[in-house]
Amino acid sequence: MEGNNFQFKLLSLNVRGIRSFEKRKCIFNWLLKQKADIFFLQFWQSIKHLLGGYELIEREVILGITKAVENVSLKNHLILLGKQHIFRCKLNNSLPSTTSFTQSLKAVFDSERLIAKENNRISVHYNKWKDLLGYLLSN
Repeated sequence: MEGNNFQFKLLSLNVRGIRSFEKRKCIFNWLLKQKADIFFLQFWQSIKHLLGGYELIEREVILGITKAVENVSLKNHLILLGKQHIFRCKLNNSLPSTTSFTQSLKAVFDSERLIAKENNRISVHYNKWKDLLGYLLSN
């Protein structure tokens, strides 16, 4: 079970302060050698449509998307929310699902929308979420 705990701790590397690229690179290389299947590939595949069909690789799940792609900040935000979702599921002893992730995503969208309205930045908010507006507002 200790391996599983390490795996979930790894999901929050960026949040926990491992900002050094070299340290993250060492951990990533160690994971590759261990052939660790910690990222619930099925979950990441199931939310691929939210990423505009973007095919994530393990390195991007760990470090975020670093290359120039369209709306990279939203994609990286979705990766962080996905990591948080996986961790919450681990705490609840459940498997990550697209349905529960979508509910969390809508809650974040609505919270950010309220904050943006209060700060007169609603256009910035909608610009950030433009790729998912149809999906979030229709469901």
